[in-house]
Amino acid sequence: MLCLPALLLGLILRLSFMAVLPECYYGSDSNSYYDTTSFMWCHGKWDLGIKRRWLYPLLLLPTPALPGRNVVNISILQHALGLATLLGIGWIVMHLTRRPGIWVPLVTSICALWPRMVWHEHEVLAEPVMVASFVLAVALIFPIERFREPRRLFWFLMAAALIVAVKPHGRPFWLGLMIVAAILAGLPWRWGKPSFREPRRLVCLLLVAGLIVAVDSRGRPLWLGLTIVAVILASMPLRWSNPCWAALALSVLMIRTTGSANQGPWLLLSSAFPLVNTEKGEYLEYRQILRPYVEEARADIPQYAWKQMKYKKMLVESGDTITLGPDWQALVSPKDKTKFLKVCGTLAKDAIIHSPLTYTRMVLQKIGVVLTDDQTGYRMAPRGFWKGQVGDNVDRWAKHPEAMRLLYGMDQPEYQALANRRINENAWYIRPVALFSRAFNWMNSARDTVTGKRSLQPAWFGILALFGFITCLFPSRWRETSPLWIPLLIFLGIIFGIGDSLSRYLQPIDWIGVTFVALGLDWVLAWIWRPKSVTEEAAPATSSVAVENAPS
Repeated sequence: MLCLPALLLGLILRLSFMAVLPECYYGSDSNSYYDTTSFMWCHGKWDLGIKRRWLYPLLLLPTPALPGRNVVNISILQHALGLATLLGIGWIVMHLTRRPGIWVPLVTSICALWPRMVWHEHEVLAEPVMVASFVLAVALIFPIERFREPRRLFWFLMAAALIVAVKPHGRPFWLGLMIVAAILAGLPWRWGKPSFREPRRLVCLLLVAGLIVAVDSRGRPLWLGLTIVAVILASMPLRWSNPCWAALALSVLMIRTTGSANQGPWLLLSSAFPLVNTEKGEYLEYRQILRPYVEEARADIPQYAWKQMKYKKMLVESGDTITLGPDWQALVSPKDKTKFLKVCGTLAKDAIIHSPLTYTRMVLQKIGVVLTDDQTGYRMAPRGFWKGQVGDNVDRWAKHPEAMRLLYGMDQPEYQALANRRINENAWYIRPVALFSRAFNWMNSARDTVTGKRSLQPAWFGILALFGFITCLFPSRWRETSPLWIPLLIFLGIIFGIGDSLSRYLQPIDWIGVTFVALGLDWVLAWIWRPKSVTEEAAPATSSVAVENAPS
C-alpha cells in the first residue's frame, strides 16, 4: 500500500508518454541487442553477436511473436518492469528508515517520475532489466537478520549473478554485493555448507559461474573464485556428482568460446589520455604520434571531462578521417586488434601508475559532469525524439531494411509518414518533466561567458544525497546500509574510471541517491521528533496512582 501513490503517478506519466510516443527509441547501442532477434526472425540464423550480450537479447527474441508492433511491445514490457521495480525500492526503504510511512511513498514517487528511468525504459537497452536485477538482489538482503538463511542467501546469489548476465557493466554491482554478503553473512565457508552440498544447488552455483564468463571473458577470475567457493562448500570435485561435472564442463566451454574485450583498453586510454608519457616508455613510436594531442589535452586538464569524447573517437578513427596519421591507422585497421589493445592498455596503465592522484581527480570530475545531465526532458519531447530517431535510422533502413520492418512492422515510406506525423504531436508532460529534471538534479554546470570554460556547482538535491551517504557511514548504520553504498562506490570507480561520461550509466544508481536523501532526512527527523518511550508514558500514570493511594 505504501507504494500505491508511486505506482499511480508512474503509470500516469508512462501512459501519457506512450500515448504520444508509443514506439521505443532504437539508439546507437540497440543494434548489439536486437541483432540476435533480427537474424533469427529474418534469416533463420542464430547469432549472439561479437559482444555476447546474452540475457537481454534472449529476452528480446520472442517479442516479435506478440500481437501488435514489436517496437511498441518492447516499450510496454520495459515500462511494466520499471513499475514493478518500484516495489523492490519500497521494500528496501521500508527496512532502512525509522518512519517508512513517510519515506517509502516519497522515495518511490520520485523514482516513478525520475525522467532518466522513464526514458531508458523506453529505449532498446538492457538498463531497465539491469536496474530491476540489482534492486531484486538488494531487496533479498532485507530483513538483514534473515539474510543468513540458506535459501535466502542462495536466491540472493542467483539474483546477483543475473545482474552480470544482463550486462557486463553489472560486474561492479556483483563484486560489491559479494563484499556485502561477506559482511552480513560471514565468510563464504560459513554460508550453509549442507544446503550447497545438495547436487541441484551445486549445479546452479556452477551454472551461475559459467554464466559470468559467458557475459564477458574478463569474468574468468570471478568464475575461478566461485569454483573455489564450490570446492570449499561442497568438498573436492572428485566427490561431485555427474551433473556437477557437466556444469563445470559447460563453464569451461563458455570460457573458451565466448567473450570480447575489444573496448576496455581503448576506453581506459581515452580516460587517461592527458597523462600519457610521450617522452619515454614502451611503444615509443606510438607515444610520439599521440604527443601533440596529449599536450593539447594536458594544457587544459580541468576541462578534459567535457572533451574526452573527441579524443576517444580520435583513437579509433578509420576511413577518410584520420587525425593521427597512417602509422596509427595501420595499428587500428587490422581485424585482429590484439596489438592495438595491447598498445592502448600499456600506455594507459603506465599513465595511471605515474599520476594516480591526477587520474583520480579526473575520474571524480567525470562523475561530476555526468551528474549534471538534465537533458532527458528534451529527449522525451516528440520533436527531439523523432529528430534523433530518423537520423539514427537512415543507414539502418539502407543496410538492414528487413530488421527495420521486423521492428516497426511497416516499410520505410510508412515509417517516414509515421515519423512526420508523430514529430508534431503535443505532449502535456514536456514542461513538467523538464522542470523536474532541473529541480532534482545531482549537480549543475556553468559556462563562463568570456572564456567558455565550464565548472561544476553543487545542487540542493545532490547535497542532501551526499549528507545521507555520510550518515550511512556512521558506526550504527554502516552495516545495514552497506548493500547500497558499497556497490555504488565500486560501480562509480570502475565504470567511470574506464568509460566516458555517458548519462545512462547513472540509471542503475539514481534510485540509491534518492534513498540516500531519505536516509539523511530520516536521521535528522529522528533527532527532532523523538516519540516518547513506553517507560516515559507510564511514568505519569504511575505517579498519579501513587497519589491516589497515599494515606490521608
